[in-house]
Amino acid sequence: MKWKGVERLMNLCFGVEIETSLEGGGCESCDFCRICDDCPICSDCRDFTSYCERCGENERLDMIDLVERFYGVNATEKNICEYCDRYRLFTDVICPNCSHCDNCEYYRNPEYCDKDQYDYYLPPEVEKYIESSYYDDSCGLEFVTKVFSNLKEFREFLKAFVDEVGEDNMNPADKCGGHFNISWDYWEDDFPTVFNNSVYFLDLLSYMFNEPKTWRRGGYAEFPVNLIETDEKFKAIHGKTYAIEFRFPDSPRDVDNYVLMAATIISLCSINYDITYNKDERLKTRDIYEKIKENGDKLNEEEKRYLSEKFKLLIRVIRKPLKQLSEELRIDLIKALHWRFSFPKYEEEKHKMRINLDEFKLNTKVNVEKVDGRQLTLEVFAA
Repeated sequence: MKWKGVERLMNLCFGVEIETSLEGGGCESCDFCRICDDCPICSDCRDFTSYCERCGENERLDMIDLVERFYGVNATEKNICEYCDRYRLFTDVICPNCSHCDNCEYYRNPEYCDKDQYDYYLPPEVEKYIESSYYDDSCGLEFVTKVFSNLKEFREFLKAFVDEVGEDNMNPADKCGGHFNISWDYWEDDFPTVFNNSVYFLDLLSYMFNEPKTWRRGGYAEFPVNLIETDEKFKAIHGKTYAIEFRFPDSPRDVDNYVLMAATIISLCSINYDITYNKDERLKTRDIYEKIKENGDKLNEEEKRYLSEKFKLLIRVIRKPLKQLSEELRIDLIKALHWRFSFPKYEEEKHKMRINLDEFKLNTKVNVEKVDGRQLTLEVFAA
């Protein structure tokens, strides 16, 4: 295969949604929902925003009756418009048959809540990397990071975050995950290739980087059998409107393990050709992935040999971008990846070893082969 470069990853950015078991006030215990005061659905509704154009004498008389009965105001047709705006009377008179409140996607949804729902505060040096946080009923407080543009800063942040929050509060056994989001210029055009290549390695990536209790999160990262299924939220690879979300990773409580996984995903995304495999191989990948993610079962020797061959292919296809990232981190990520496969995270209870990227520090500058076009650069994504 002829290497064509990694120019498509210009203006790359990435971040993580960190789930924790920290307690906070969730929607179920909250009687505050300001979203109804400024309904997003109504603001987008053509009929709603043009209610004045559809208001006639009968509607004004109905409003006069309403404001007198419920607010004790003696209104007339001359001043009813003022009271209509003040008390939003048009919602009862102009739009009485609207059923937008049924199954509302905004009401009691933490993503659209402007209330500080929790009493847990991070120190400023950590908080500055957090874009938002909210209570997730599946586990606890969830922290969404701001975008990062290089792995070195990302690693430093994760260390500080884990030191502050504590590993015990980020346990996959408590359904704590670490969804990895990645985006770059025109990523939508590349998504079919990224999906084709990434889904093929989901079993291997889960085996190498996920903890033995990762099956506790299985229902939140299902195997997508085709590109169409990536539209579904709880698939292991999910296409958002602004990024590709990899949902299979556990929480980043093992920082160096997560950073190595992030480097592997970034490198996979840089491959600008489709890896060829047949339907049976995809189904086998699914079966091994579900054995890990859904059931927490041990792999047999035949399955491990299959993953060993797949690992050799992974190294071949991502070697060059991984070398470039190695230079940025000053860590030999290829050697680290070999170590990770020899001592997979999924079997950590057996080998009792954690990866330490500092043990793979580069002594000399990596010889990164120059390629035509733009090189892999990690710059803040221009939103």
